[in-house]
Amino acid sequence: MKIVQFLFYFSPKVIKNIATQMNQKRSITAAKERLKVKVSKEYLAQVFDTIQIDSDVFVHSSLMHIGKIEGGYKEVVRLLNTKVLDNQHTLLFSALPFKGSSEEFLKGLSVFDISTAAVEMGVVNEYYSMLPNAERSLSPTHSVVAVGPAATDYTAFHHLSETPFDENSPYFKIAAKKGKILMFGAGLSHLTIIHVVEDLLGDDFPFRVYTKKRYQIELINKKGERSRGTFKAHDSFRGLFRNIEPLTKSLRTLPGTVIFPLGCSELVLMDAREIIFCLLESLQSRNSAYGKMKLSKKAEDKINYWISYFKSL
Repeated sequence: MKIVQFLFYFSPKVIKNIATQMNQKRSITAAKERLKVKVSKEYLAQVFDTIQIDSDVFVHSSLMHIGKIEGGYKEVVRLLNTKVLDNQHTLLFSALPFKGSSEEFLKGLSVFDISTAAVEMGVVNEYYSMLPNAERSLSPTHSVVAVGPAATDYTAFHHLSETPFDENSPYFKIAAKKGKILMFGAGLSHLTIIHVVEDLLGDDFPFRVYTKKRYQIELINKKGERSRGTFKAHDSFRGLFRNIEPLTKSLRTLPGTVIFPLGCSELVLMDAREIIFCLLESLQSRNSAYGKMKLSKKAEDKINYWISYFKSL
């Protein structure tokens, strides 16, 4: 556990506000320094020509961590469209409408309207969310935008689950459909698919990662139709104990993972199903993002079931 995060969690609100402002200033300064690093159109096109994509792709992007890309986000969009959409595959993007914790977000939320909800995930994600043919899921904490032939299939049932990473979620479906995960300047600490195995084990996961409280939220889709859903938030305190670095070391060496340097960051293309296998096998070895653990018989049975399920696809 990071001591600084632990102390921050228990600090008074005024101290948290000051620390947040200081961190934002440091981030802006660091971003200005990264802008001195240039990534040419030619190099970016070469990287995209090299990587093999013959499936749907879930993109996590952070241009600010890369540097200055020639052509900006429009060049990134052009390459994604050419590589994925033009080949009749589907693009997916996280569309979280908040910064900070999902627990604090749900505490202050009564209505989630996807026609007005923000996308706090960067300019590329926001661009795709505004396309007329984009579909956005109604899961308030971990909404996903999808564009392409399977967009509706990925997003239509996400809000029917209390937790955002189970079988109804795009995060699960990208693995079930043998898709790819593309980390474009975003570090593997932002690899949200790792939460899928937690939801697949549900109450049998050795650590309680969600709040006990359930939040009743009114949902409004892009047609203006209203419904209601019940949702849990990730437990902010439990998150202090989470460390995925040991897992990401294994993920970086999977057979289907390819890595290219990209300015101040990197591009990482991964096989979503391989990620799930790796995480399930890690649980079998009693390792998780929350440390060593014991597994109940029911948890072991679920792990074996899901390993068999993904092998059968």
